[in-house]
Amino acid sequence: ATDAGAESVVAAYGAAVEAGAKAVVGPMTRSGVAALAASGKVAVPTLALNQPEGDVAVKRPLYAFGLGVEGESRHVARLAWRDGARNVVVVSTPGALGKRTREAFVDEWLVLGGVVTDVLEVLPGADPAALRAAVERKPADALFLAAGGETARSLRLQIGGQLPVYATSQVNTAPADRLRNFDLAGVRFVDMPWIVQPDHPSAAGFARPAGLEGDAARFYALNQLLNRGDTRRIQQRNRSQTQHDIAIAA
Repeated sequence: ATDAGAESVVAAYGAAVEAGAKAVVGPMTRSGVAALAASGKVAVPTLALNQPEGDVAVKRPLYAFGLGVEGESRHVARLAWRDGARNVVVVSTPGALGKRTREAFVDEWLVLGGVVTDVLEVLPGADPAALRAAVERKPADALFLAAGGETARSLRLQIGGQLPVYATSQVNTAPADRLRNFDLAGVRFVDMPWIVQPDHPSAAGFARPAGLEGDAARFYALNQLLNRGDTRRIQQRNRSQTQHDIAIAA
């Protein structure tokens, strides 16, 4: 354990290697992964449990494998493109996470050749009628929702059902609660098979502790994958820049 500061992360890593570690799992924070990747001191196979912040390159034997929302956003952009969408309106909440989510989607969408008709940042207490009017002002054939949890459910109701809606796993905070998720009917999002396909082969044979939801459940699933020693699949996911096994739900 460290205080997650750059120096302490690199120092703890060096101490582990000097003590004879043949492989290392961690760090977990984006800043810690960035510090280790930039240190030039990665000497043994190392599985970081997050993506580095900034533009730090991840080179072998360091593998970055996490639940980063940027990777999901890019995947959703490609999904919407394959579904035939070409003009997309983006609806986002304010804050760092909403910004990272929408910017990753927009960047990928433009690379694909798509058009972003508008980017709407919705503040708390915004007028639902005004939001719907803003969405309809510039015609689009799909909508990307960069929001999570109850906020996503509320925005989904305000937006209405006139457009196909895409999102990341942020919207899926209570997968077992069918009543709460009714508001998300028709929304296409990506998530781990462990969450949306409990009978998936990658999730078979593992206990499911009660009460685990959201990212806690996702990190638990990741830990089970690591404990099983399925590192080749992790390396394959790293090379393809996909953050974790992905399933599509709607």
